[in-house]
Amino acid sequence: MPGAQFALVGDGPLKEQVVARIRELGLEGRVHVMGERDEAFRLLVAADVVTLTSRWEGAPYAVLEAMAWSRPVVVTAVNGCPEIVVDGLTGYVVPTGDTARWPGLWRI
Repeated sequence: MPGAQFALVGDGPLKEQVVARIRELGLEGRVHVMGERDEAFRLLVAADVVTLTSRWEGAPYAVLEAMAWSRPVVVTAVNGCPEIVVDGLTGYVVPTGDTARWPGLWRI
């Protein structure tokens, strides 16, 4: 999908590695690293799909906010995510670390 744009919202210990990898792949114009945002929920209206790829998470507000904006969600099966998202009904739940499954979901 050559026209796709991605926004990474949030922060973490791997941020610099992610930015370096984006540069390596020449994706600076398509992948936007937004960092920590106090009102990130305001960005959700522009999203076609909201994903949460965490390896650990409580009950993520980002997923609840995306669903409140009627945005499709794809989350990893960590902590409270499978309790919020009903796989195949209200979104998709992917096993943590199963990066091979993510690309197939973009065709949905």
